[in-house]
Amino acid sequence: MKIVLFILCSVFIFQPIIADAQGLGVGYAQNNKNKSNKLKVTSSQKAAKLAKSRVGGKVLKVQKTQINGNPAYRVRVLKKDGNIVPVVVDAKTGRVKGK
Repeated sequence: MKIVLFILCSVFIFQPIIADAQGLGVGYAQNNKNKSNKLKVTSSQKAAKLAKSRVGGKVLKVQKTQINGNPAYRVRVLKKDGNIVPVVVDAKTGRVKGK
């Protein structure tokens, strides 16, 4: 009887640890939250392509950065008229901000 009681207690004590290790326990909501925050722009090449399609011209430089705690890319684009336009691409949403 003591052995059965010991086994049952062990299952209830270690169940959260085992479930969490499988991604089903306490951290389950946290794991799903991270999955929902997938980035739409995952590389400098994608950021450059978005910036170029928005502004036109030639991409000079792409720099990965964080703006207000969110991942982003700073892109410098040389327009045909000779102006260099700074553009920010939000990695989460794919939004392009700049002229």
